[in-house]
Amino acid sequence: MSSIPLFCTANVPGDVLSSILHEAHDWSEYLSGDKNPAIAIIKTVSMLAEPPPPCRPPITDFESQFLDKQPEELAKLLATHVPDPGLNKLSVYEFLIADTRTVEDKSVLFVHKTRSESGDNLDYVRLAASQAQIMPVAAAVGTLDAVELQRAVDEDGILRGSPPRQKGGKAPRKQLQAK
Repeated sequence: MSSIPLFCTANVPGDVLSSILHEAHDWSEYLSGDKNPAIAIIKTVSMLAEPPPPCRPPITDFESQFLDKQPEELAKLLATHVPDPGLNKLSVYEFLIADTRTVEDKSVLFVHKTRSESGDNLDYVRLAASQAQIMPVAAAVGTLDAVELQRAVDEDGILRGSPPRQKGGKAPRKQLQAK
């Protein structure tokens, strides 16, 4: 499975990125049992040719080369700078963007690239931090696509998914039924 690239198009503090990665990994592990991270933070164009391994918190502050870039520009960078996408460790069809809104609410923009006879199409869905790993992976393996995800967003435009079940604590009382 290829890593999901995350680009920062705004100055997003390392502690915010760490929090997002922590929530994304925890939710992914909870739902799938997979303890492996899948998100790779791409800080420079040169990292596209030799992508880093997926990240684990903590993340230190850094200066991104992708400040103010649009999703279309990032998709073109992936298409032109990632050698042999079929063998590369970095997805060229799914990526995440941490932008100015990320600083406010810890959501990320998920971009899903599809190909058709008329050319490449980009679909966008804003994801809560908890969904930042599981949803791009689901799209990458063909379980979901961005159009399906767009239908499930909340009123504020963020896909949150369902809350995790509580582990531990008291179980609810069992109700016995009379026969």
